[in-house]
Amino acid sequence: MRSQWLIFVQASYLIMIRSATSLALLVAMPLLTKLAGVDSFHTRMVCDKRFTQLSGCFLVVGSMASFAANHPGLLISGQVLSGIGSALTVTARSLVTGMVEQEHLGMLYGAVAVLSYGGILAGGPLIAEAFSLGLRIGGTWTGLPFLVSAGFFFFASMTISFVKLRDPDATVTEIES
Repeated sequence: MRSQWLIFVQASYLIMIRSATSLALLVAMPLLTKLAGVDSFHTRMVCDKRFTQLSGCFLVVGSMASFAANHPGLLISGQVLSGIGSALTVTARSLVTGMVEQEHLGMLYGAVAVLSYGGILAGGPLIAEAFSLGLRIGGTWTGLPFLVSAGFFFFASMTISFVKLRDPDATVTEIES
């Protein structure tokens, strides 16, 4: 019984490493944005899109590293990379905020909240089932939830890549036509 508790203690360190990485990145984001030379609305949108794509790449690579980890060092590396990628939610929300008019922000944030909670409701059982299946198969497949997550992060990253940025000087009729 005591050895099982040690596993939980060690696992909590992984959560702490990922959280510390995420926090450090979120503190550094304003500096990174300034270094990127963001000085206008359009360049901010481009920067948000690039940061979102880069965050998605970190999440995919970090999840794949965690899936394939056969050594604690690789698992820790995967968690650090995933922590760096955790900026995706912040940069993606900033991106979509810049894509809608001011009067539609309430509707946008409501839709984002509904989609986020829908993802949590659907993702929880899916990840739990992937974990259960991975445990039954054994070996590297015990990390199956990370592989499933990597697939979803890849899909989200590809979706962001197809987003067309609007011209900030265009009128509503130009955008609709």
